[in-house]
Amino acid sequence: MDVVHEFLSIRYAQALLREVDCPYNEELVVRLHAMTLFLIQLKTELVGVSASFYEQLFEIYQVQQCRFDLIIALLQKHRRDELISDVLRSFVYCYEQKHKVFFAKVSSSHALLDEQKQELEAFVEKTSGQHFFFETKIDKSLIAGIRLEGDLLMWEDSISCKLQAIEQKR
Repeated sequence: MDVVHEFLSIRYAQALLREVDCPYNEELVVRLHAMTLFLIQLKTELVGVSASFYEQLFEIYQVQQCRFDLIIALLQKHRRDELISDVLRSFVYCYEQKHKVFFAKVSSSHALLDEQKQELEAFVEKTSGQHFFFETKIDKSLIAGIRLEGDLLMWEDSISCKLQAIEQKR
């Protein structure tokens, strides 16, 4: 995505966020992320897709309250279909900033205990000043460690990461 394209996507997303009442809800953030990941995978195939496709998509992901139909109609009217997935992605980013939310995927070498999840949540919230919530998955390649991946952040502390650092110093 070029700079102008990104700028336009953010401006459209900010305008929509100002115009609609899309209250904060953790489940909504998770659904918004899932929907934007789906759209990113299909991005090249979305040009010229009908508004009814998006209506069905918003219904499936239960995000109708965000009124994305307004921005879809506007973009399609001005023949800017190529911006749709990026505007929706930018909307999620702006929504999270507005509500001081940080969503991430947490991978660990083993299943995290509830106590470990609470410690991780408290640590990230304290250091970032944002409400933190996450999805977890097991990744055996981490070798006794953890990885945190968000839209703007990636952090890893694992034996695998430390071995790579040692190898790069050679």
